[in-house]
Amino acid sequence: MSAWVHQVWRKLIRGDTDDRPTRFHTQDGHLAPLVAYAKLPQAILQWLRLDWFGQRIERPWIPPSATQVIERFLPPGAQVLEIGAGMSTLWLARRCQSMLSIEADQKWFEQLRGIIAQRGLKNVNLQYRWQAHEMCDFSAIPDGSLHFCLIDGGPRLECLRAALPKMRTDGLIYVDNTDLHLSTKEFLLTLPTTHSLRLTFHRGFAPACLFINEGAFWEMMSATDA
Repeated sequence: MSAWVHQVWRKLIRGDTDDRPTRFHTQDGHLAPLVAYAKLPQAILQWLRLDWFGQRIERPWIPPSATQVIERFLPPGAQVLEIGAGMSTLWLARRCQSMLSIEADQKWFEQLRGIIAQRGLKNVNLQYRWQAHEMCDFSAIPDGSLHFCLIDGGPRLECLRAALPKMRTDGLIYVDNTDLHLSTKEFLLTLPTTHSLRLTFHRGFAPACLFINEGAFWEMMSATDA
C-alpha cells in the first residue's frame, strides 16, 4: 500500500486522533448501534456547512437519538438547567418555560448572549462562570424543581452530584461525553444499585461531528415504576 493510500485510509478510519480505536468507536472502545450510521451523511453535511460557511445547526450537539429522547420528554412548563451553553441553549429555549444556562468560555458567552437578546428569548438566564466551584453551584435553584438537566461542560461529576437534589422525582438528566469522563461514567454505573433510576447510554454522530459521541441519561423513576 502506497504512503498516500495509507494516509487517506488512516484519515477516513482513524481521523486526526490516536485516542480512540477508530472514529467509529467511542474513546473507551464502544461501537455505536448500526442505526446510528444512518446519520453519518447528515453529520458530514453539517460539518461542511460549519467548515465552509461557519453555520452551526441549532440542535444539541449530542447523539441524535439522545436529542429525540429529550424532545419527547420535555413537558409543557419545563424548568431546565444546562451546564455548557451552545446551540442546545437556543433549541431548549423553544421547548421550556425557563432555563439557567452556565458557560465557561467568555467569548462564546458574549456571542450567545447577543443571539439570545436579538431573538428576545426572555426565558433564558445565561450566566458566565469559569471557575469549577461556581459552575456546580446550584444553591439558588429550589430542591425538587427541575424537569431536565443537560451537563455538557464544567466539572461533570461535581455538577451531576450538585444537580441531583434539584431534580423532580420524575426528572431527567443527560450527561454528555461519558466516554471521555470515566469517573463520571463509573459514578453513573454504580447508581442503579442504590437509587430508583433508569440508566441508558446513547452513541452516535453528533451534529457536524465525524466520530462517535457517547452520553448517558439518568431517568428518575417513581416507586411504582422502579
